[in-house]
Amino acid sequence: MIQTLLHIVDPTTDGDALEMLSHLLARPDQNTTQHLLILGHLHTKTLLALANVDLQQLQSEKRLHTIRSLGWADPSGWRALRRLASRLQPHILQTWGLPSTVAATTCPLPVQRIAVITHPPTVRHCKLLRLCERRGNWSWVTSSSTLMRYLATHGLDTARLTRIRPGVALHNLPPNSRTPSVLKTLLEIRPDEGPIILLAGDGYYARHDFGLWAIAIAQQLFPRIRVIVREPSRGRNQGLDRLLNLLPDNHMTVVAPQEIPWHELVRAADICLVTAVGPVEVSGVLHAFAGGLPVIGLPTECVGELVEHNLNGLISKEMKPRSLAARVEEYMADSTLKWRLTDHARAQMYEEFSVSKMIDSFAALWRTAPVSAVVSTSAQRAAIGTN
Repeated sequence: MIQTLLHIVDPTTDGDALEMLSHLLARPDQNTTQHLLILGHLHTKTLLALANVDLQQLQSEKRLHTIRSLGWADPSGWRALRRLASRLQPHILQTWGLPSTVAATTCPLPVQRIAVITHPPTVRHCKLLRLCERRGNWSWVTSSSTLMRYLATHGLDTARLTRIRPGVALHNLPPNSRTPSVLKTLLEIRPDEGPIILLAGDGYYARHDFGLWAIAIAQQLFPRIRVIVREPSRGRNQGLDRLLNLLPDNHMTVVAPQEIPWHELVRAADICLVTAVGPVEVSGVLHAFAGGLPVIGLPTECVGELVEHNLNGLISKEMKPRSLAARVEEYMADSTLKWRLTDHARAQMYEEFSVSKMIDSFAALWRTAPVSAVVSTSAQRAAIGTN
């Protein structure tokens, strides 16, 4: 029997989650019909388009649904979701953000619920997730072991936690991708400047200020060094803005707009720095691996889960900017180091972060959902009522 699955996204859905969703929708499971519900304002549609989600095809197949304005009377979207669920009769509700999770919890249908969590929620939000867990049949999917342990520490049921590594394609870039020279011109980087360093990661635990101080130290040996910082997906980082004003040379820093995806930014850089002190979004790191960009990071648990020193990247000896700058100098002094690191990184991508492996993992999770969970239409209407 073919199952019906409803993906729910909202304005809080981050870039890692949108990229995973785009691969799932592009290569659908044969036993599952996937629908997409956009919960919130139209800006979410723009983010989906940047993640290469084919909205036009979903619209033509009548698998795209939009709730544009939640309004004061329906702040979590639960009323609109109940009406849509009564019509689609989904077997699975898969959410990609906190408001989506709350809306799916309030839906009274006895369906399987799956929440994909790719960035660490706050302590307050963890309390809300625990409340959702008690009120519904939830499974929690995380993108890393570090994030899984973080959620378990904050009270989520470990038996319901599953890790599914995100998948990144190593080829077939979109046809509108810009060349490195065009990207550098767009970012106002001159041909005689370099090396170009990209600060990867996003979210609360991404210490871009740490990376910028390390690059300011390395600038003593490389006066023409430039650093690319991607604009945060959830608003400007006040700590980053404050540090940019304190740096002696603002000219070395480029703030790339959110509209430029990671798979393009890595093509404009020579080195990728990962300065995370906790669970962090991993799209920038994975696209650096896929694009043949060497990765240098801090000696933290979340970075160590992706980067192994002297195998697929370099790890600083200490949690100090000077130690991180020393790794940059070490890499620049060895012209053969890049090929050894990037070859191992690409091999790891094929083994652990392939798109097909991620899709198979989700398909296996969907098969565990009880097909008989959806009740009859009359019973649904009796449970939902006339709202």
